[in-house]
Order: sequence, then structure tokens, then C-alpha cells
Amino acid sequence: MSVEEKAAYRWHMVSYLFLIGCFFSFSLGVMPPLISSIEDEMALSHAQVGMIWGAAALGLLLFSLIGGHAGDRFGVKRVTVIALPLVAVFGGLRAFCHSFSTLTFVMFLLGVAGAFIVPNLAKAIGMWFGPAELGKASGIIAIGGTIGGGIGMTMAASVLEPWLGGWRNVMLLGAALCLLVWVIWALLAREREPSGVM
Repeated sequence: MSVEEKAAYRWHMVSYLFLIGCFFSFSLGVMPPLISSIEDEMALSHAQVGMIWGAAALGLLLFSLIGGHAGDRFGVKRVTVIALPLVAVFGGLRAFCHSFSTLTFVMFLLGVAGAFIVPNLAKAIGMWFGPAELGKASGIIAIGGTIGGGIGMTMAASVLEPWLGGWRNVMLLGAALCLLVWVIWALLAREREPSGVM
């Protein structure tokens, strides 16, 4: 894509990527405010809580290069179509965990699934936008992640947990939102081969 060339579908793609960033961040963001409920129910220590939260980061750390390479090799749309339902499944499985070990393992798998999404958000923006608009498009995606994480952290314990009847149902809500954006992505997202000046 040359600097002057502007693909007509680029803003549609930004909106889909915005939703992915928003709902993925929401799914992660609901954990910190709900930790006290989880801690009491599972009789967890503060050290165990830290390990549970760190497990997702470890999954992202270990698999982000693999996730980015998969996007390079198989295309952003295909990789994300597979990764998004895995994020939903692993995010939802947190609702069925009853011990430190199972919750830690599921959080690690959630991080692994996320590692196939996060690097490919940036790749997708680079495929659809030239230098003149790349910063603006990247900013929109960053706003999506910030909004999702912010809503999750702000409302999980104060609004969603009492409204939905417990922390487990909040986890299921996050999973449902990820499945929703997966359907939107699978039906409407397009793949685009990079060309010219990126």
C-alpha cells in the first residue's frame, strides 16, 4: 500500500479490532476487583493470588512470538478466528474453577490464547493503514483496550457481581462478549496482503 492509497474498508477493520481489544481487555480487567471474592471462596493466600494473576502474563510472555509468527504465516484473520473462541472458552472456564491450581492453569491458557491476538492487532493495523493514518488507527485500538479494561475494573465488583449474582457469572459475561466479537470478526473481517510502503 502506498502512502496515498487508502483502502475503503480500513475503518470497518478498525471498528472490529477496537471491539476485540475492548472485550479481551474487559475479560482480563474483571479479575482484580473480584479477587477478594475469589480469595475468600477458595481460601487463597496473597501469594497465590499473585501467581494466579501472573499466570496470564506468563502465557502472553511465552507465546507472543509464536502468535505473531502464526499471523505472519497464516494471516491475521485466520489466527484470530481460532484464538478468539479460545479466549472465550478459557475466560469462561474460570467460572468453573474451585482451586488455586485449576484457576492458575486456566489463567495461563487465557494468556496463551491472548498471545495469538495481541501481536496481530498491530499487524492488522499495519496492513490496512499507511504512515499518514497509522498512529491514529493505533490510538483507536489502544482506546478500545483501555475502555474494556477500565469498565471491567470499575464495574466488576460494584455493579456486575451483584447484578449477575456472583463473580463466576461475571467471568461468563466476559466469555459471552468475546464470542460475540468472534462472530462479528468471522463474518465481517477481511484479510489484506501488504503491498508497497507500509
